[in-house]
Amino acid sequence: MNQVPETTPNSGEPSQACRQRLADTAVNREATAAERLRARVDLLCSYISDELIPPDEQPAFRERVSALVDSSDHITQIHRTLGRLEDKIYIPMRMDAAARFDSLHKEKPDMTAGQLIKALVGPEIEEYRSLHPDADQQTLLVALMRSSPCAEIIIQMARSMNDEDQVIAFSWRPLEWPLMGL
Repeated sequence: MNQVPETTPNSGEPSQACRQRLADTAVNREATAAERLRARVDLLCSYISDELIPPDEQPAFRERVSALVDSSDHITQIHRTLGRLEDKIYIPMRMDAAARFDSLHKEKPDMTAGQLIKALVGPEIEEYRSLHPDADQQTLLVALMRSSPCAEIIIQMARSMNDEDQVIAFSWRPLEWPLMGL
């Protein structure tokens, strides 16, 4: 069974720092394929909620996801299966985040891209900044995009509003980067 991620104080939710470590491991070229896969599985499990999967189905889903690491299937098949499971969790989250972005942007059209990002992913930004005070803005945004499918879509939508910011092509599925040799 997968590890229980560290949680934020008083919330029971996995911390941004924990998710960031998992996302970093998932793309670490020095990690073994099994370690990268386990990190993706743990990251995915950290996002499972009652809104996405009914509570009575969660144990079976977690078991199914965790079993992928020990599967005898070919690694490509495991990645495809995990990708489908990630879609089941991440796509509804991204759709909800995009809807929140659109709603806030319509409600307050004078907000800048930076203000929209701060309003929608402010707590994640603050937690990352507290752990990495010397990180520049670009590093912060890339780190959030890698560890959070919600932050990724919000940042991409905000950047599409602003021609000044360079657009980063980034996948919220960390598996592609090591496979592409990046």
